[in-house]
Amino acid sequence: MLKTMRESQLLFAPFANSYRRFQPSSFAPVDIDWGFSHRGTAVRIPEKDGPGARVEHRVAGADANPYFLLTAILGGMLLGLDETLDPGPATSPEGGPDNPERLTHDFLTAVEAFASSAFIGDILGRDYQKLYADTKRKEALTFLRTVSDFDYRTYLPRI
Repeated sequence: MLKTMRESQLLFAPFANSYRRFQPSSFAPVDIDWGFSHRGTAVRIPEKDGPGARVEHRVAGADANPYFLLTAILGGMLLGLDETLDPGPATSPEGGPDNPERLTHDFLTAVEAFASSAFIGDILGRDYQKLYADTKRKEALTFLRTVSDFDYRTYLPRI
């Protein structure tokens, strides 16, 4: 799940506003990491034994399509099992690995990572990958070209 998280982020956060929450010191994870009972990690394992044992994937927002979400998560898990990937050391409240890879806070960056991913092409099909990426790229560019009320209020009086 960790190896494919960055290229799958567009499925976990499918809209421009989805990226506003990926900021340091927010309640959303910004690092691609995992840990036991650590609410700041992207993948959390609150219980590792017994009936409460589970994995929590904390990146996806409520706006994510559950079918795409599960496809990306299960596809990442399968890749990890097939390639016997090591997730690396767990992050704890005291600290984690030095310089972990980060999730993006930029919608267009997520679109481009998705569009160029061999993993996404494998799990969703190349045709759908291209169609979804093209649609989201157009949406991202439209969002970036839109002048917000904040821009008007902040900059227009100074002109």
